[in-house]
Amino acid sequence: MNYSKSNPSLLRLGALVAFLAASVPVLAQPQSPKLVYGNLTNSLGVPPAPLDIHFIAFISTRPADQLTHGSPGCTVEAVGGITQYQVECASFTNRPAWQSGETLVIRMTDVSAGLSVTNQVVLNADGVQ
Repeated sequence: MNYSKSNPSLLRLGALVAFLAASVPVLAQPQSPKLVYGNLTNSLGVPPAPLDIHFIAFISTRPADQLTHGSPGCTVEAVGGITQYQVECASFTNRPAWQSGETLVIRMTDVSAGLSVTNQVVLNADGVQ
């Protein structure tokens, strides 16, 4: 074997490996965090019990990609006597997971009271909204 001559197949393979290695960090970059939160009260102004609240959240143009109160970064919890919901939009599976100007739809249900409400939030570039 003559080591002074280049093998075209090895050069192509080397170029492909170098391209893939350079692409992986770009493809694997996480989506920018986007936390949307709000406070919940019932019609009497009383915060409902966090365990009674279930929600489904989705981007209006992609209703099949849904988050719930159990998704990563999403929760319903009591904070200082207030019941608060949080939706982490970066947890959507589509990429990009969210974009400024899209509408986040949150359907919340108080399973104990049998009441539901839908909230829509137009997302902006701020990290928390």
